[in-house]
Amino acid sequence: MAIYRRDIRQVAKKFEEKLTDLLWMCSREELQQFIIGYAKEQPDIHDALQNFLLPDVGSTGYPDYKKRVTQLLKAGQDDRGVRKGADDGLTSIVDELNRMIWKAERYAGKRQYKEALGITLTVMEQIALSVDNIYDHDGELVYTCNEAESVVEEIIKGDIPDALLETIVPRLKELREIDTFEAYGLADIDFLLLSASLKTSDADTALNLLSNAIKEESNPYRCTEMVKTMLRILEKEGRTKEYRQTVDKYSFLPDIMRMRFEWLAEKNDWTGILKMLDKNMALAEQEHRRGDVINLKESKLEVYQLMNDTENVREMATELFYTGREPMVQYHLLKKTVPENEWPDFLDRLLSNSKNYPGRSVNAEIFIEERQWEKLMDWVWEHTRLSSSYDSAEPYEKYLVKHRPERLLDMYRLRLINYAYGHTGREHYRLIAKTMQRLQNYPGGEALVKELAEVFHTYYRNRPAMMEELKLFICKR
Repeated sequence: MAIYRRDIRQVAKKFEEKLTDLLWMCSREELQQFIIGYAKEQPDIHDALQNFLLPDVGSTGYPDYKKRVTQLLKAGQDDRGVRKGADDGLTSIVDELNRMIWKAERYAGKRQYKEALGITLTVMEQIALSVDNIYDHDGELVYTCNEAESVVEEIIKGDIPDALLETIVPRLKELREIDTFEAYGLADIDFLLLSASLKTSDADTALNLLSNAIKEESNPYRCTEMVKTMLRILEKEGRTKEYRQTVDKYSFLPDIMRMRFEWLAEKNDWTGILKMLDKNMALAEQEHRRGDVINLKESKLEVYQLMNDTENVREMATELFYTGREPMVQYHLLKKTVPENEWPDFLDRLLSNSKNYPGRSVNAEIFIEERQWEKLMDWVWEHTRLSSSYDSAEPYEKYLVKHRPERLLDMYRLRLINYAYGHTGREHYRLIAKTMQRLQNYPGGEALVKELAEVFHTYYRNRPAMMEELKLFICKR
């Protein structure tokens, strides 16, 4: 028998080809695991990998990001019909764009702002130029452009060299001419341009720019940030009088109002604070800003507490109990301010008032705190439900099983019988079984479960799925 020897040299491959074969064999997770493990023995691999992924502008390894982004987005363009619903292609494009933005963030972290801006501004520009021709029904490109905008904003706010900052302004002016930025909410180029212009302007010019921008700004957050920038400039310039005038002027903004609040509180000028709060509250109510109205009422309550004005504390806490975000906080405050002998009657009036919606869970929380078990049982019976996704009475069982076990079981007897009558399907049967399993651990629960099993077997034996789900209880009859 002839023996054939393989010529190793004929099948030998180049080193790169061998690595390529190995990379084809491994998953992303396996490669990540290998690199992390290998880096523990060879720490230099981190710097080498970082230098490879984040090369300097002008180096041979620095990519042509404009070309790459343009090609990516061109691949995502469609004829507004053929590719509708085909999200996988766009998702992979967005993932690649997000990796570029992540690189920009890393560049910025290394203070390589030129490279970071090169990536982010290119991504923003190309998305704005392409978005009309891409079916982006989930707004993935909009979100990606917003992320790039955030990186640019942070760079401008940071310690960026003046020379580079001066190059950003004309670049942003070019981007401002692309109307899709505003039309699709891709980025607020005017705000970025303002931020960049402020850092290249003298104090008076910057203050004038900010004042004009605030008049046109409809976003309360942006407006607040611009006022804070004005205040930082005035503080740096030592213009104390103008600083205080600016705070007074813009005290309708919650953050700025808080500054004036603290100044007045230092002087115990409670009248001045209340006047300011009432003025801002009237404006908030006029503009239907319910959240701000609540915040202002909470601030008034804080003032009344500092003044030890018990009557107004009680009145405002009562109002916030009905309309505020934390009614239990107001309940505890009221309990501290109302004399003990008056508390039972006061609480009855508080809970029976038409402003107090009976189904609010705070009612049950108060009944628990007050140990009013009969009222808690009434509330649970009236305002909780058994549904396929959730049994809203369950959180209160631990109290009622101790203090009102008979009524609790009566409630579940009625609910489970009615639920079985009105619902078919395995998920509903499983809920019934789960509830019965829980009930049989309560005092008197075993007898109830046995009774229910008899009822269900008698009336629904023709429901095989139900009998299967309840077999644990049916077999025990």
